[in-house]
Amino acid sequence: MIGWLMLWKVIACHGQKVPEALQYRLAATIVEELRPISVLVPAQLLDTLGVRVYLSDQPSSYLLTKTEAFMMSGAGTDQHNALRQYFKLADLSYMQHQLLIAREFKFKPGLFSQNWVHIITKDTLTALGAQYNKRLESSEEYKRYDSLLHLYGQNRRFAIWGMLFSRDHKSAVVSVSYFDGWDIWVYEKGPQGWRRKGKLYSEID
Repeated sequence: MIGWLMLWKVIACHGQKVPEALQYRLAATIVEELRPISVLVPAQLLDTLGVRVYLSDQPSSYLLTKTEAFMMSGAGTDQHNALRQYFKLADLSYMQHQLLIAREFKFKPGLFSQNWVHIITKDTLTALGAQYNKRLESSEEYKRYDSLLHLYGQNRRFAIWGMLFSRDHKSAVVSVSYFDGWDIWVYEKGPQGWRRKGKLYSEID
């Protein structure tokens, strides 16, 4: 534990930032993969683009902490061994120095080239949570995703976070959550853009 805390202090002093445009280009590839598992509902039938993707601006603290712990895992652990299949130690160190800055990253409306990507902010979800609690006090059965369905036409919401890049910015680790779980993926940049190279971790809700 002491070594883990000391490493966090070093990272805090020497945080590594990558270009925001690089993060959005990787995310643009991922939302294309998410679109087929979004839900088409009658309210969207007039939309010539068809299905929309609803993306949280930032994941929960729980998910952030889980992925950070994965990236900070020590030598000899299953997590570290999985990472070493794809990355050199120098790349992992470079990624670890991106962690604190990556924790603060939020997607902003209007920055995706795909106009069918809609950002749902944490403030919106907080308000829905307050509404959920109020409904519970009145003994009326209600769930937060019911409001998502009412507001946005569907309740399948995704999140992308922890985009950590290798030193040459040609490969990356990224976490993606769905409506029924989340994964940690490795992506590789080629002549045609980013593509999935392998899965490091998966958790089903």
